[in-house]
Amino acid sequence: MKSITWILALTMMLSCHLAGAAAHQHIRVQTSYYEISREAFAKMLKGNQTEQPYQKVRKLVQSGQAALFHVSLLTCRPGESTRAASILEVIYPTEYSPPELCHLGSIGGRTSLGNDPLFSKPIDKTPTAFETRNVGASLEIMATLMKDGQHIKLMLEQELVSHPRNRLYLDFKDQFGNIRMSFPGFDSKQVDVTVTLTNKIPKLITAYTPHNKEGTPEPDRKIIVFAKATIVSP
Repeated sequence: MKSITWILALTMMLSCHLAGAAAHQHIRVQTSYYEISREAFAKMLKGNQTEQPYQKVRKLVQSGQAALFHVSLLTCRPGESTRAASILEVIYPTEYSPPELCHLGSIGGRTSLGNDPLFSKPIDKTPTAFETRNVGASLEIMATLMKDGQHIKLMLEQELVSHPRNRLYLDFKDQFGNIRMSFPGFDSKQVDVTVTLTNKIPKLITAYTPHNKEGTPEPDRKIIVFAKATIVSP
């Protein structure tokens, strides 16, 4: 009976020790974006299945067939939500006052419908409403250490936003000058996923088809994303 009691006490002490150790651990999460050709991406998926995709893409980087596009890193305590961002606020007009091509006027008893430069009025381009878009990178994570101490449940949300172009909305010219109205075009890459990761082993989580500066998809290129979680001491 004493032996059983001693074993139970030892088990409880060991459990408390492990729980305390886990409470003091941190989890470092890294996301890596790689640019790769569609052909190389297809070969990577169909190749040696015993080799991890991350090992394959690193070989492609060394041979010049792939390039590192973006890296984010964030460390958190298990079970806590953490966020980091590096952004530029782009404020742009979305609405303008109503346009006027011409208007009635009178000088010295003479009335004009707008053909006379004295009465003509250019299109009004006074902004009346604005919108803000964050350009840059943001990463939000919540990582939970599983009971075996080697696997991590990761909830990850990341967005990369760039401003590669402006779209011309109006180009108007008259005797008063030239009026050009344009709106920004944004390129956004988003991922919102929950995955289980093994400590220190990257996992392929998604792939994108990027767009060029004109906004046209480029199917011959791919952006692939890896996530890695590493258990670290504080």
